[in-house]
Amino acid sequence: MIDAQQLKHFSGTCEYYQGHMNINYTDGVMYLCENGASWVASDIAAICKYKLRNFEFINIDVKVNVKRGSCTIHYTDGNGLELYRQNYRWTDLKQDIKLFYVDNVLMLASEY
Repeated sequence: MIDAQQLKHFSGTCEYYQGHMNINYTDGVMYLCENGASWVASDIAAICKYKLRNFEFINIDVKVNVKRGSCTIHYTDGNGLELYRQNYRWTDLKQDIKLFYVDNVLMLASEY
């Protein structure tokens, strides 16, 4: 399970990891993968690598509706322009997560 306090401690990264779709993951994204959110990284990697491949910078907001047990992942250009949106009818995530995709690296926003 993802610990919100742990997520706050990731800033920068010590190592890059080979993730889904040959995208590099930072320490923070690996923490997500190792604690039950590998599907989030995998889905985001696929969308960024194939659907949004022409964008150099992608802002990713995972918005969780804990009451309904659902979430939506919003992909924007960082200036408010929505590039893509994916709704999930079920999730076990308990908190929102903000990530960036830059130069083939998926990272937590705090690691940028």
